[in-house]
Amino acid sequence: MEIWQGTFLGRRTLPPDLSDYQIQAFFTFSAGDLAALRESYKPSTRIAAAIQLGFLKLSGTKLDSINMLPRNLLKHVSDQLELPAPAIASLKRLYKGERTKMRQLAWAMDRLGWQKPTLDADRQLADYLDQVVGSTVSKHELLDKARRWSYDRKYLLRAESAYERVCGNKFAASEQALFKEVDRLIPKEKRDAWLRTLLGPRGSEGRASVLEWLKKPPSGRGPRSRANVSEKVAFLKKLGVTKTIIRGIPVERVKGYARAFASRKPSRIERLTDPVRALELVSFLWHTLMRNTDLVIQMSRKAFTYLKTTLRTEVGELRAASALELMHGIEEIKAVMERDDLDLESTRQRALEIISRFIGTLNPNKNEATRELLAKQHHKVESLMRPLVALDIESDQHGVAIQSVEAVRDLFESKKKRLPPGVKAPCNGPWDKLVNQNEDAEAAYYAFVAAALEQTHKALRCGELYVSHSEEHRGRDELLISSEAWPKQRLRFYSELNHPTRAEEFLAPFLQQLPIKLKEMAAACAAGDFEIDRTRMSIAPVKAELRPAGYKDYKHALAAEMGPIQLPELILKVDAETRFSWQLLGRPPRDKVELITVYAALLVNGTNLSAKAVSMMTPGLTAEQIIAMMVLIEPSKNIRAANAAVLEFMLRHKVVAEWRAEDWASSDMMSLEASRRLQDARTDPRLRTPAIGTYTHVSGRWGILYDRPIVLGKRQAGHAIEGHLRQYSEKLQYLAVDTHGYTNFAIALAKLLRLDLFPRIRDLDERKLLVPYGTEVPEILKPVTKFISLKAFIKNYDQLMRVAGSVKDGTLTAIVACEKFGSDAVGDGAREAGAQLGKLLRTLFFCDYYTKPDFRRELHRVLNRGEAVHVLQRAIYSGRMPHQKGRTNEALEAISGSLTLLTNLVMAWTTQQIQAASERLSKNGIPAPPGVLMHIGPARLWNVNLRGTLHWPIDTYADRILAGSVRGRAWLGEGASQR
Repeated sequence: MEIWQGTFLGRRTLPPDLSDYQIQAFFTFSAGDLAALRESYKPSTRIAAAIQLGFLKLSGTKLDSINMLPRNLLKHVSDQLELPAPAIASLKRLYKGERTKMRQLAWAMDRLGWQKPTLDADRQLADYLDQVVGSTVSKHELLDKARRWSYDRKYLLRAESAYERVCGNKFAASEQALFKEVDRLIPKEKRDAWLRTLLGPRGSEGRASVLEWLKKPPSGRGPRSRANVSEKVAFLKKLGVTKTIIRGIPVERVKGYARAFASRKPSRIERLTDPVRALELVSFLWHTLMRNTDLVIQMSRKAFTYLKTTLRTEVGELRAASALELMHGIEEIKAVMERDDLDLESTRQRALEIISRFIGTLNPNKNEATRELLAKQHHKVESLMRPLVALDIESDQHGVAIQSVEAVRDLFESKKKRLPPGVKAPCNGPWDKLVNQNEDAEAAYYAFVAAALEQTHKALRCGELYVSHSEEHRGRDELLISSEAWPKQRLRFYSELNHPTRAEEFLAPFLQQLPIKLKEMAAACAAGDFEIDRTRMSIAPVKAELRPAGYKDYKHALAAEMGPIQLPELILKVDAETRFSWQLLGRPPRDKVELITVYAALLVNGTNLSAKAVSMMTPGLTAEQIIAMMVLIEPSKNIRAANAAVLEFMLRHKVVAEWRAEDWASSDMMSLEASRRLQDARTDPRLRTPAIGTYTHVSGRWGILYDRPIVLGKRQAGHAIEGHLRQYSEKLQYLAVDTHGYTNFAIALAKLLRLDLFPRIRDLDERKLLVPYGTEVPEILKPVTKFISLKAFIKNYDQLMRVAGSVKDGTLTAIVACEKFGSDAVGDGAREAGAQLGKLLRTLFFCDYYTKPDFRRELHRVLNRGEAVHVLQRAIYSGRMPHQKGRTNEALEAISGSLTLLTNLVMAWTTQQIQAASERLSKNGIPAPPGVLMHIGPARLWNVNLRGTLHWPIDTYADRILAGSVRGRAWLGEGASQR
């Protein structure tokens, strides 16, 4: 079912003003439906039966009562039935009695394959709710899942009170069970003490409470901010916050409780009662500890990377200066040698004096020279290492990383600035000379701390080291499906992913395809489709597709036919069709002011405008109202549901079929200029300014499927796979990415998850064909072929499937999977297995890329559409992100999601107008030339004014958007936004 359709589920009355889109979606009947209506009913009752059939598809229940039927609905239905539309029609006129209405409902249910709910269905629904209640944040969300479960299984929806009762009981029982566990681990006296501490003043000055201090994100990324974050971690650990306090509480529920607690005023917190009070308090403390632990690691890593980069640049400058001095020394030696007044011994002595100035001053190894300078920066290195040592770093291996952490911790506690004599310090080989072979004990100590810092960050990235009170850097057994559960569940995941249990069987189809594809590639090379020059393959760029005749004239005619529109009216038009504002709020808007405030908050998040600026552009609103609404609509789940509703509306238009590429999508990152004070800001290599990235998945049929904020400079492969898994608007088979969006491991992981990852690779001509040993390679391809082994894949196939199963199950995100099993995880079995499979799959992709021009063109087409969408996004978000915005992960997700929503709104309206304008032009004798509409996409700002005074014509669309906002609370649940 459609995402936006959830706002109609369970309603037993027709909205007073259904939009044309909603009528076409549910009251357009197939030829079979129309034939069945004519066969089963007389003309006098045929319209009533048709409306009952459409209403069942719309709401999943029976149509009880309505004062008047919308005229546009009557006309649409009667036109299909080829009957005259009644001028005025009520249910009493259409239905000859209650018995007739019930017979028509029974006929509609039989026609659609629906049935009345049974006791067995109620038990199945109860079992389903037991499974999902743990990851459900609110009772309203559970109600929505219950309705959707019944609709998807074609059970007639029960009365709203029945769902309220069962969902209320399930959610209350879930909270009570969690509360019992929390109460057992943390007595009420301790929880009360924690709450008093949180609400009390911080320090003797008492300017702010401890709660306000813990909620405040870091204001920068300098030493003071790093110290403040480390202080929060130490404070929470001293308070007694450990992982045991959330045992049994699902992660999604923890985040929901934590967010609810953080958004409450202190006076409201004091009035809370258990179990909500206990669960929110405990979840907030644990979530705050996890977040700040991750910040300690992240900020230390960023500062250390910046320090190393600075020193490496300094080494380069020193080497250049030393080389210049060396040239001057050579010139001095030459001058000495040319003097006639010096004898041989004097000349030799003078030359040796000049040479001695340069001995030992220039290190030929740049990395070694950088390490030497790093060891001398002991104050900075110690300040970065101490917060890491204070964390509870653990390891399942007794390797160099954990040994160095423990040794540094002991040295810090002893306050000795020297290494113990006669003891070899644990460090990697490159550091051994500066640490264990250094005669200066103090210099060796500083070098050891620097070596330990470098090794710690590397080990945390690959998972060799972990921190139990972290979210991103947990142990492998916590990140993956546990080693105890995997043997019991592995067969289920093999079945769900449709993979054999033996690696040899998995490889067989690919190994059978490879020789055939290599022969096709050799034939293409011999035919001159591409060239091999020594060890390089080169292929001509894809020729630009010619525009069909009449393209420009028809495009201008469309633009003129569409007419201008202001951004507020555009937003209202699409909201009237999709009710995305209901998804943002999690309930119907209460009144016009609240609805306008939702739109204003969306604009603040999705553009570079501040709340104050938008309030000045919107008469009657204050900045405080907008900021409060921004907090309310911040959850990414709400914004993602609103995006899905708008995208579904866009993709239902007939013109979308002209754009093709139904199974395709592209993913790429776009940078948003930001303040350098933001923790996640990084320098954009092209703009040379601080920026935050937003990573988007664009459907091959246009429209953004998924978005996520991303730190610039990070590998994007995990984000590409994660977006495919978490979007729910399209059934994708192929995903096009650029060079940053793939790794060999990522290609393999995507394939295991039933997705083909196709990269547009930079320096393609330098890549090689990697084939398993024993493969027959045509002679013409041998210069560009290398042989690989698949032994590691066969040996570690089950480990790799455990990673894929964990990602599929949501235990582990694809982002973390690609990071933990990336280049830093050399030697790990799952990583080696994924890398080998990825090399084989990449070779098969090369074979298709070089031999199939249509495939190559389609790949570039969807990537270009993604770039066109980014141009539209930059027009919407045209300035710099203020430093007050984007300081937390949730705020960044809201900014990225809101920008995506605004972009989808513009594209959805443009799609609707292209459809309507092309139909009007066709009626006026100007049909679209063949193939033209394929080249006219919606990523345009045709006649859309994005700036100026924001005037919201709410009254024009109030019947559609606000209709049922009072009655709607009865079927969504009174106070649906509350727990």
